[in-house]
Amino acid sequence: MSRVEHGRVGVRTNTDQVITCRLQDVRHSLAYLTDELAVFFGAEDHIAPAGSQASFAQAQAQAHTDRLRPGTVLTLGHVRTAEGQWVETPQTEKHRGLYQACMFIAETVFRLSTTVAVRLAHAVRTLTAREEFTSSVTLWWTSPGSRDISFLHSDTARVSFVDILGQGWANSHAMQFLGIPDDEGWATSARWAVPAQVDDSAFEPVTASRVETSSESQPRLSTVPEEDESSTTASLVTWEALCATFGHSITKEQQPWLSEAYLAHMTECAPALHHPTDLADLQHAVEPPAQCPWATDHQIEAYVAACHNELEAVIDRTDDLLTPEEVQQNAAEVTQAVMNELKTWQGFKCFRRRARKDAPCIIDAKWVYKWKYVQGKRIIRARLCLRGFKETGADDQTNFASTASRFSQKLLVSECVLRGWVLASSDVPKAFLQGVSYEELASTTDAPMRDVSFELTGEGLSCLQTLPEFKGFNPRTEVLHCLKPGTGCRDAPRCFSLKLRQVTQAFGLRSSSIDPELEMLHKNGDLVMAIIKHVDDLKMIGPRKLIEEFVAHLTAVFGKMEIEWHSFTFCGVQHTQQADGSVELDQIKFLSACKQITAPQAITGDPNTLLPEAARRHFLSLLMTIAYSLLTRPDIAVFVTALQRESHQAKVIHAKRLNVLLKWMQANPRKLVFPVMEEYPDMLMQISDSSYRAKAEDGLSVRGLVSIRVSSKALSEGLAQTPCHVLDYVSKAQRHVTRSTFSSELFAATDATDSGLLQTVALHELNSGVLTPNDAKAMIEGTLPCSTVLGLGVDARSVSAAVTAPNIKVPAEPSLLLHVCWLRALLVSQRLWVLYWIDTRSMLADALTKGSCSRELITAAMSGNLLMPQPYEIQEIRR
Repeated sequence: MSRVEHGRVGVRTNTDQVITCRLQDVRHSLAYLTDELAVFFGAEDHIAPAGSQASFAQAQAQAHTDRLRPGTVLTLGHVRTAEGQWVETPQTEKHRGLYQACMFIAETVFRLSTTVAVRLAHAVRTLTAREEFTSSVTLWWTSPGSRDISFLHSDTARVSFVDILGQGWANSHAMQFLGIPDDEGWATSARWAVPAQVDDSAFEPVTASRVETSSESQPRLSTVPEEDESSTTASLVTWEALCATFGHSITKEQQPWLSEAYLAHMTECAPALHHPTDLADLQHAVEPPAQCPWATDHQIEAYVAACHNELEAVIDRTDDLLTPEEVQQNAAEVTQAVMNELKTWQGFKCFRRRARKDAPCIIDAKWVYKWKYVQGKRIIRARLCLRGFKETGADDQTNFASTASRFSQKLLVSECVLRGWVLASSDVPKAFLQGVSYEELASTTDAPMRDVSFELTGEGLSCLQTLPEFKGFNPRTEVLHCLKPGTGCRDAPRCFSLKLRQVTQAFGLRSSSIDPELEMLHKNGDLVMAIIKHVDDLKMIGPRKLIEEFVAHLTAVFGKMEIEWHSFTFCGVQHTQQADGSVELDQIKFLSACKQITAPQAITGDPNTLLPEAARRHFLSLLMTIAYSLLTRPDIAVFVTALQRESHQAKVIHAKRLNVLLKWMQANPRKLVFPVMEEYPDMLMQISDSSYRAKAEDGLSVRGLVSIRVSSKALSEGLAQTPCHVLDYVSKAQRHVTRSTFSSELFAATDATDSGLLQTVALHELNSGVLTPNDAKAMIEGTLPCSTVLGLGVDARSVSAAVTAPNIKVPAEPSLLLHVCWLRALLVSQRLWVLYWIDTRSMLADALTKGSCSRELITAAMSGNLLMPQPYEIQEIRR
């Protein structure tokens, strides 16, 4: 009743009528098309529940898939080489019986006549795309031996189990049948062709006794007539194919032997050439007696990446993770590192033994091996990371990161320079192992107490059993119960942050109402010390003696802590305090290690061609790496913003532009300088600009903002040059939909003022102490005076004129009226102390909204000098 090969299925109704249906219309009922298919998907088979050939083949294929190591993909059958020839994979010969079982399932159960390959996978995130295959049927299940099997039919071979199963992808077991176009008629013959004699002992064939247990009504395969091997081989190869390969001088007597040679040539994999990976060997390979003048080191690296289908790193590191080969080569050092890590966990009382039957939540762990430099010596450090995402109930908890804002990072440095203090850094060792316990966390947050246990395997288990407290540890009946969150647990950052805050508060520090990771110590109303916390890293300013006392206070709780003075790297930024007290921030070393994209598929061809997925990921990785340099490079922010907007549909031209940007940054290093100032600055100046040249379809515009700490007197006098400290900068798309230049500039000005209100509160707290929430609210509203005045500068006459007009008029877009009134109200109450109109030639924020303008003004501001070729004009409300 079925003609599947023509896309039609005949369905007989209960009134004995036959309805011809399209295959896609009855797809949801295909599982009941045959008894074999119904049995395969777990339906009860009253005819032959144990003797079905489909059930036996399915059980064998499923059992082998379940035995695969996690992360493994086994490809069996025919694949196409780069030269366009179809050959068997090397694994097919070893697993011939398994391959034939899978082909039996494809042909008999699912009626897939064009299947030539199958992929078996266990715990993989994605089955990658294969261009030579035009269709695929993917089966998956989530527990070994399960008959609860789901399937997916697709026109592509790519399947993402992360999208299908979410976090359950690690439990996925999959079998994927890959098909070729219908017009290629060699699929059936090649599917059952055996290039050479194989041993099928690994796959038990269906015996006669098994078949005989089935009922006579059970459908079975048609009998295959017996014939000798030579005739079978000859029947698979045409005489025309032999003549085209060996010439027309061959004879009919030679046909059997030539047919075997032809099949061997077409189906067996040729030995792969050795691709040298050492740079010296590669140079020798590309430099024969006639030297190739264009083979650069970057091109050689790209050649290696293309040969091995790998992407090269976007940054060179000497303290990176160990490769599997390095782990084997340094086995003794790795074992010692594992032992040291377990002793550290035990020393901090992070876990204890517990009966497995009493543990409601058991997760596994992963070992991460990394090169580290300790006192100039390169060593291996092992880190035990628990898979916290598997915790029961972890999805209901929010992520927590105790990191200081970019504004607070620069504010601390600015205050250090202005007060002539010492700049220092330190970090807490093994921070995530020293947080509060689960019991303390529950009592502090009034939340249910978490109960988490974990298990070890392999090297970690062997080392654990050598510890005195864990002699005789039986992993089958015992687990390790977490007394406090360890590295990788969802609660670990939060628990450590609570512990660190308890210790700093005991010393007298108080958190800012604007940034909880900015803490200040005041005595008699005067600031004597301030710190910022970035997880376990601390940046401190104050008198040297007081910093030493503070670190000693921390050492008593967390263990020995080292102090770095004047020059150190914090959050990837190099801090250098000069002899005159000024401080420089830079990421020159970080950027110099970045590598340009050299993959040919990313930088060659039509500029408007979309990047392949692998090249797009490489592009995105390098783009995110460069974006991290915005901590100290506002001069390139607009270029990064432009490329980020294209990252989802990146093209070859974007990869080239990213390479040009990186090359320019490396050739033009910059530093963010905080110079010594003669008088304490009393103003936070918000210089705002907007660029209304966005894409027509999204209606957005780019806004730019530079927040500088400067003397209000110098601005009022209109000095051509005055010292300043850059505290913050923004180059990003507008949060609002804009329909005109006026709305774009107005929205940029209101956003700049909004952020400035908060930042002036932080500046006030440095001078006068931490505010209560009510006082901070009153200060933002203008009912409580602030020691730091707020200024706003714009280059749009229309905006400044609308705000200062004698009678406010309704703009062309009526909804903008409230924004104009808000700015005017702040100006009247003096919460916005002054509004400046800035000539475009003196607009500092132009460099954050336009790529074609000069970088002179922003470069000078980065060096600590505010240039005003044309003085800023004060805009007053006209009565």
